[in-house]
Amino acid sequence: MLDRQSRDSDDEPPTKRLRQTLADDHNESTSLELGDDVQTIVTETLFAEPATPEGVAEAIDVIAGERRLVSGHEDGEEEEEESEAPRETPERSPSPMKYVLSQTAKEVMQDDARHLDFWEWLEKYYPRFPIQTLLDAFDCEAPSDMDMDDFHELLPLLKSAIMHKTARRKKRDDINTIEDVVRLLKESKNIVVLTGAGVSVSCGIPDFRSKNGIYSRLDEFELNDPQEMFDIHYFRDKPETFYTFAKEIYPSNFQPSPSHMFIKLLEQKGKLLRNYTQNIDTLEQVAGIQKVVQCHGSFATARCINCKYEVPGDALEKDIFAQTVPMCPKCPEDEDYRIMKPDIVFFGEKLPDEFDRRFAEDKEKLDLLIVMGSSLKVSPVADVKDKIPHDVPQILINLEALPHMAGFDVQLLGYCDSVVVELCKLLGWQLKHEKVQKKEEEEKVEEEKETEYAAGGEGSSSEEPKLPWIQGRYLHQHLFEGALMIGDMQAGSWVPDSDEDDDGEGSSSSREDSTSSDDEEGEEGKGSESRDTPEAEMEEVNQRDEDDTSAQTPDIEETLNSTPG
Repeated sequence: MLDRQSRDSDDEPPTKRLRQTLADDHNESTSLELGDDVQTIVTETLFAEPATPEGVAEAIDVIAGERRLVSGHEDGEEEEEESEAPRETPERSPSPMKYVLSQTAKEVMQDDARHLDFWEWLEKYYPRFPIQTLLDAFDCEAPSDMDMDDFHELLPLLKSAIMHKTARRKKRDDINTIEDVVRLLKESKNIVVLTGAGVSVSCGIPDFRSKNGIYSRLDEFELNDPQEMFDIHYFRDKPETFYTFAKEIYPSNFQPSPSHMFIKLLEQKGKLLRNYTQNIDTLEQVAGIQKVVQCHGSFATARCINCKYEVPGDALEKDIFAQTVPMCPKCPEDEDYRIMKPDIVFFGEKLPDEFDRRFAEDKEKLDLLIVMGSSLKVSPVADVKDKIPHDVPQILINLEALPHMAGFDVQLLGYCDSVVVELCKLLGWQLKHEKVQKKEEEEKVEEEKETEYAAGGEGSSSEEPKLPWIQGRYLHQHLFEGALMIGDMQAGSWVPDSDEDDDGEGSSSSREDSTSSDDEEGEEGKGSESRDTPEAEMEEVNQRDEDDTSAQTPDIEETLNSTPG
């Protein structure tokens, strides 16, 4: 195989030499073989690791033309007949285009299959690739008794392979309770945690999509879509919009939350495989987490969008807090677009190569996925849960359920910090954070007061302690402090009883309301008995997922006003 230097030194463009070599071979597209010099070009674009989705897409278009040439047609001209004594060609290795698709190439094809209609997908890739190669993209091997040259015979097999590979993950019916979550945390050794803005809200960092988030305060800029603030093309024209709000998300004096320290605790116990974070606040590094991938970049570094001059992120700090646009010190003053930009990923930019590389490794190793504080609305990170093996347990820790992302085995709904604190108590783990320690001290004082109250004969200490969570509508949904119940749960939100509820009626009332609601639904024909067993519940949940329907989300303001207690 020729090295890059020798190939670049050739006067003839690589694609032209590829085209000529393929045309000279006169091979059928299903049995194409490449010489060493041409194989270098192909493997470096489409079939070698690491490859990029952009490179794969570009190579697919190139190969389409080459395959038409090899089949014997270009611009409507017929291929010349071969001579009676065909020339001898050197012995060559099988074409990687047919026999070996890189994992990246397979993932690109599979991702297209998730977003395109079957016939649209087929039109895109066939006849660019022979159907045998398309089957290989979905790890499907045709039976030996099938005619490998019969497109119509192999087509149903291809469609079945695509449906099997791209099917939405269904919830496992053997994982439902908080006890199951505790068991999984104890047993798992390769946990992947995917985090979003919800783990940093308690640190004082605003999120983007909530009622009072950053996107809700962009009316003055008359954007067609609030997300344009993070669109790279919009940034080039109007960077002042981003720098008006940049100070709110700049990681200056923020400290990690209990959720961050929970992930660090997993790492200390040798259980964390990777923390994939969508956040750009770098609080993972402040917490001391080593195994972290910044999926959307961070403020750690910055560079000029014109000349790519790189500086430490804190070089922009003065401009960020002054809400002024920082300019590149290296570009001429009359240069357009000499704007400095933090190395965070804007819409229209590709994710760091580290994300694709790490995820390709980790998806074969992980034994538990935990999604914390993320709405999972931005690809490709949002696609992670459906790209891992479907038998790997999946846990959601979030303020609300995600109707568009079905299939989580257990949903722990509420503030992320509140959830992880209770999990650590059940696990017997010490979660080191000043907020946790302060809350534990307050709880201890409260327990002492209750003990004295009971000893004085003014109350009974035989009452069962109140759990810091209640059961949701389904067996796998558990509601903690702050939970927003939307979709298939009762409209409302739940918080623990306040100190004023001395008689404890708030919690029992919530439970009674929940039971009453289920009973009423039973009268309407849904039947509370349908959820008496995990199997019956799973059948209902999976049927709901297949129908892809969910109840209408109540107004958030109305939801908060209906808080019990």
